Amino acid sequence: MAANNETRTLKSNTLEEFRQKSNEVSLHLGDNSLIDSRILDKTVSYTATAGQTFFTGSGLRFELKPEETIDDVSAGESFNVGLLQVFLNGTELVQGIAADGFKVPNFVGSITLSNISSAADVDEFIEDAVIYQGSSLASATWQGTVLDCTT
Repeated sequence: MAANNETRTLKSNTLEEFRQKSNEVSLHLGDNSLIDSRILDKTVSYTATAGQTFFTGSGLRFELKPEETIDDVSAGESFNVGLLQVFLNGTELVQGIAADGFKVPNFVGSITLSNISSAADVDEFIEDAVIYQGSSLASATWQGTVLDCTT
């Protein structure tokens, strides 16, 4: 077992595993020519509201592991693997598809709804619901999955 979350390349690793581990080490170290004395490891702290599962912010930025994904075969989708640590009440969460872990969404966007006069206007939008523009989902000009809905 690796100590202190270090990356170890073993004799038994395949060439692909060696490539992924080399990328992981490189991404953690970064390009020496880009190092600036003002850049340090960054900690961003969020306090969740009741039931909040999606976090955004201008200070939130992290790298993704190239060509490495977490596959959710039951849902037929893959998620990016991020180079970050997420803690909940001091306990580190595992990146994955398990209910007690976390995942990095592939796409994030924001849609501003016009002519919204009350929270009742968005009551039918719930997390993981598919929304679309058009008369039906089959003929939609675009579609997306709701990650978070607030008024």
